[in-house]
Amino acid sequence: MTNEPFKKVKFRQRQLIINKEVQWAIISYSITLSIAVLSGYHVIQSLNEIDAEHTNGVAYGLIFVFFTAIIFYGLYLTNRIAGPIYRLKIHMENMIAGKEVEDVVFRKNDYFKDLAETFNKLNRVNKTKK
Repeated sequence: MTNEPFKKVKFRQRQLIINKEVQWAIISYSITLSIAVLSGYHVIQSLNEIDAEHTNGVAYGLIFVFFTAIIFYGLYLTNRIAGPIYRLKIHMENMIAGKEVEDVVFRKNDYFKDLAETFNKLNRVNKTKK
């Protein structure tokens, strides 16, 4: 065994799914975004064939609704990912600075709850060593 914990492995040996919950959420979001864009394009083309003169207003309205919803869902999804990482970072910085660190707690719908549990175990071990 080597001293390198993260040695480079060949592509065939890589484990591509390492956090199912997060990875599938991102993949689902990407698929939803693609379907929304393609559907929007199809609707606009269909409306354009029916009544080209009045299509622009409806088309721009649909585009606005689609993309507003997609952006807000994207912000919600990324906040569920970035929020826990940011919270954990703050706790680690406080630990490095020698401050008393309480257990990190993630929100109900956040990802990486197992990471919070691991950090909290490390924090308890660190407290017993002092």
